[in-house]
Amino acid sequence: MFSQEIISQAATLIKTCAAKGIKITTAESCTGGLVAALLTEISGASAVFDGGFVTYSNELKEKLLGINAMTIAEHGAVSERVATEMAKGAVAKTGADISVAITGIAGPSGGSTQKPVGLVYIAVASRNGRIFPSPSSGEDVLPISFAKLPRFRHCKRAKRVWQSSLSAVSGLLRRLTPPRNDKADRWQAGEGERMAVEKNIFSGNRSEIRLKAVEYALNMLQVAADNYYK
Repeated sequence: MFSQEIISQAATLIKTCAAKGIKITTAESCTGGLVAALLTEISGASAVFDGGFVTYSNELKEKLLGINAMTIAEHGAVSERVATEMAKGAVAKTGADISVAITGIAGPSGGSTQKPVGLVYIAVASRNGRIFPSPSSGEDVLPISFAKLPRFRHCKRAKRVWQSSLSAVSGLLRRLTPPRNDKADRWQAGEGERMAVEKNIFSGNRSEIRLKAVEYALNMLQVAADNYYK
């Protein structure tokens, strides 16, 4: 199922995490456990990956990951907010250092004008360490725009350059304002250095969309692992 290229990327991620003592976990919806399957293709993955979640239904998102039912009701299961809560829930439930969460519409059915087939939200979160440069403004959330990193093959800049230093990403911060009408659902100041979420619209058939989401998620995990520090 997986190309040798993406398996090699997974091996690099496992090696990075093992060298830094990082534990990772996954929370998947539309990809149905493909990220976890990819990670466990690598010998030695058990040193950094204890397991993950496949939460296809809203009920299991709430039960296993602690997703707020109101978040799903207000934003939908395929949304930035749900992806974020999935990533946060995964690290909270497992004690892993870094998580990746994926929720989207792989098609061919289920799409709409507002949320077309191919729409996928991917989030990464850290439990107690920083995976991105610390924001200096004190805003609620300042995640990195991963789509601007040249390492992502499905973006306009197709040349893959493995940039992992803080200087490579320090200029890529953007503001993401959380809802103001729900105090309990607001992210805490400075949390932008511990998480990020990306919106993508992938083209192709169901299998292609899912595999593109897996590769994008893998690259987000690699950036997070490269920059992780407690």
